[in-house]
Amino acid sequence: MKICAAADLHFPRQGRDWCAELARRMCGSGADVLVLAGDIATGKEDAYRALLGLFEGFAGPKLFVPGNHDLWGEADDRDTPQRYRGQLKEIVERYGFHYLPGAPLEH
Repeated sequence: MKICAAADLHFPRQGRDWCAELARRMCGSGADVLVLAGDIATGKEDAYRALLGLFEGFAGPKLFVPGNHDLWGEADDRDTPQRYRGQLKEIVERYGFHYLPGAPLEH
């Protein structure tokens, strides 16, 4: 099994073009599964929408694990437990990602 993973993107701080190129390469990697593992965006929902949308072209399972900046970054809502259990899960699932803290992936 080939796994393609990235972490600490802190989108959009790394730059939109840089992240778009990374996503393009990951989607075209031929990997069986894609993992975004923490600190992927600044914490605001529009940053997640913009970044996660870049990975639409990946054909296999897409997995997400939050990092501390996903929970505490620049999010408008500072309710960390609610963000961990609910908000992030809803956001990433909207873009076809499986939220690993919610349940293991059975494939």
